[in-house]
Amino acid sequence: MTEQPARFQEKAAAWLARARSNPLFAPCLGAAAAIAAIDQASKAWIVHGLRLPERMGGRIELSPIFDLTYVRNFGASFGMLAGGLWSRLILASISIAVSLALIFWLA
Repeated sequence: MTEQPARFQEKAAAWLARARSNPLFAPCLGAAAAIAAIDQASKAWIVHGLRLPERMGGRIELSPIFDLTYVRNFGASFGMLAGGLWSRLILASISIAVSLALIFWLA
């Protein structure tokens, strides 16, 4: 029973070693982290700096054709998973299964 986790760890370590040897690994990882940080900073600025949710209608007109409008999405894509726990569990299970399949397939 301990052979499978050991084999998985070996495959994961081999994949990570191959990924780290790629010259684009560090720059791409840094770019992904920078994009995530900029995304979170812009959201914090909109909510706390501009106080957009507190403004009349949650809207700022920047130009005749461009407005900033505050809309809260409680679900995933277009509020699709806002309904309940089961849809989230199903989606998480599918995501984990696909991720594991890709790890084994690519290793």
